[in-house]
Amino acid sequence: MFTVKAVNIKIIKDGAEQVVNPSIIYNDDEMILVDCGYPDTIDQFESEAKRLNIDMNRLNKIVITHHDWDHIGSLRDFKERYPNAQIMSSAVQAEYITGEKPSLRLESLIAKIDTLEGKEKDFAAQRIEIIRSVEDCQVDSYVEDNEAISKDGDVVCIDTPGHMPGHISVYVKSSKTLIAGDAMNVTEHGLRGANPLFTFDMEEASRSIQKMSNLEIERIICYHGGEYKNNSQVAIKRLADKQ
Repeated sequence: MFTVKAVNIKIIKDGAEQVVNPSIIYNDDEMILVDCGYPDTIDQFESEAKRLNIDMNRLNKIVITHHDWDHIGSLRDFKERYPNAQIMSSAVQAEYITGEKPSLRLESLIAKIDTLEGKEKDFAAQRIEIIRSVEDCQVDSYVEDNEAISKDGDVVCIDTPGHMPGHISVYVKSSKTLIAGDAMNVTEHGLRGANPLFTFDMEEASRSIQKMSNLEIERIICYHGGEYKNNSQVAIKRLADKQ
């Protein structure tokens, strides 16, 4: 049976702390990392993993839910430090991770920056600079909906597009744990869907929530907000009913 732990990765930006939650899935045979955090945070990640008594030298797979900068920011660093780790994503997202296609987020920001003013324009300009600084990285294999990620088939890919085309989530059958990526968020108001401000297709994002709600779920880990701890099955059913 796999153990699943969320890792807190923090940066200070614009005077405020920002936190994301990559997940580590491991048993005696495999260690799978889901998403890689901000740029230049691999040392922080390793320190946090050590605090959790996780030996990162066992890392053999890295799953990327999508190519936003806060998910692939340290991917190249991870690949260089752990060269035997196989990088996996959807085929759609692989083209952006490798740099074959320009970042969708970058294109979106460039298209609208001239319509912005003041702090919003400054924020967009800073984000463009950050995205451009993220290094491309190879993808070793593609995963499709319901395809096994782990050797034993316990860890599987779930297609959850909407936030971005080709976005995926990860489901661990034995522990009924859903690693949602950005398909859902945990906020002070509870479990919520994809953030409309950063989602490319809200209708598709809603369909993905309805799809996820059909899974047997005891734990939900969101990249933004971390683990939802208050009756996950009921919460996601209620969220799906609102879509």
